[in-house]
Amino acid sequence: DERIFKPLGLTRTVYEPPPTDTGMSKGYTSSAMGEPIPALPREGRGWAGAAGAIYSTPTDLLTWDLALMDGKLLTPASYATLTTPRLLDDGRSTGYACGLSVTSRPEALILGHSGGVAGFSTQNLFIPSTRSGIALISNTDQASVRPILDAAIDMLIPHTTVPTIAGPSAIDAAKQFLTSLEAGKVDRSTLSDDFNALMTDERIAADRKSLVAHGKVSGVVVTGVRERGGFEVANVRYMVGSTPAATAMYRSPDGKIQQFLIARQ
Repeated sequence: DERIFKPLGLTRTVYEPPPTDTGMSKGYTSSAMGEPIPALPREGRGWAGAAGAIYSTPTDLLTWDLALMDGKLLTPASYATLTTPRLLDDGRSTGYACGLSVTSRPEALILGHSGGVAGFSTQNLFIPSTRSGIALISNTDQASVRPILDAAIDMLIPHTTVPTIAGPSAIDAAKQFLTSLEAGKVDRSTLSDDFNALMTDERIAADRKSLVAHGKVSGVVVTGVRERGGFEVANVRYMVGSTPAATAMYRSPDGKIQQFLIARQ
């Protein structure tokens, strides 16, 4: 109360209140496919101590998250310890720090934890790079709040927009390049200067020979498009005869192909 709750303004946060507290929400559960019924507390007095024994609300949890991110609660060294995942003996990350799950995405680092007791299921996480947090509390232990959490995360993490590309669509550009490579006559006006320098006449002849040896290109599909380094990156899959193959095709906004590396799958 003196060092954490009151200084941070956590007015709806208490340490292990009695079951008779009128400010407590009622939790619900169900058996098999039955309708929800009030959940009887299964946790004895003191049992929740290992998990902190602190009862709170979503608003107070978000205040707590901000206090952690803003350095109001811990020293920088302690915060680093709290948020650094432990490593296994072989160097792999456990994805778990000191009481926090650590999820490292390309877009952002996400720190948080799930929880649950009789009649309740919860999720709380925060994203330091966007100074944002999500606190979800459901008063039933049968609910999955994960879909709501994933949707909220998607709103909070930064997204890089795939650039608009001049000229044909990704699928048409990939088909055109593969067709021209099969014929051994690449339209160099569709390639960047660097890619043109790589695709010498000798390289084109060698690539054509390797393709023809396996058979015709067929079944070309684009399985995904993303941004990297200001380029559109299209993941392309297809068959060369009976051999599956794939390409990451990079294009700049002017429509020029910057890279088209073919690999067996």
